[in-house]
Amino acid sequence: MPHKKKKEKISAAGLTQFERAAASMRGTLRELQMSVTPFKHHYRALSDLGDSLRRTENLLNDRPAEYVEQHRPALSGGK
Repeated sequence: MPHKKKKEKISAAGLTQFERAAASMRGTLRELQMSVTPFKHHYRALSDLGDSLRRTENLLNDRPAEYVEQHRPALSGGK
């Protein structure tokens, strides 16, 4: 049985699905971090997972792994 040809990048639909799941996971991570003692083992594990999620999402969107979007003023109109 022939194997499916592998692609270099994931599909747009796959990326959208991942981004939705990552956004949900980030919300859960924030809630969990607020419920544990800061800078202890569980807090650090949650923080590391969040960092890995951000790096993965950056790479999947063809950005540098350590890219961080700049904050914008609330009334700037997104520009």
